[in-house]
Amino acid sequence: MLDDRDSARSYADAAAGVAGMFDSSAWRAMAESAAASVAAAEGDSVGARERFEAAAGLYERAGQPYWLQRSRTQAAAA
Repeated sequence: MLDDRDSARSYADAAAGVAGMFDSSAWRAMAESAAASVAAAEGDSVGARERFEAAAGLYERAGQPYWLQRSRTQAAAA
């Protein structure tokens, strides 16, 4: 997905729609991760890093240590 902008944007739009239906840090984190993937696919490393870091913070709040670490790793690699 990171190298396919159209697919990344489609998934990000869907994730944002679902996240908007729930008051959940985990759902918002998934939407941030998807948006970060769009930024990465578009070559926006700064935007990708910021969105992955935002996702990490939301995963931390949601008590999701695996996804927290994964997002931090993705932010560092962006």
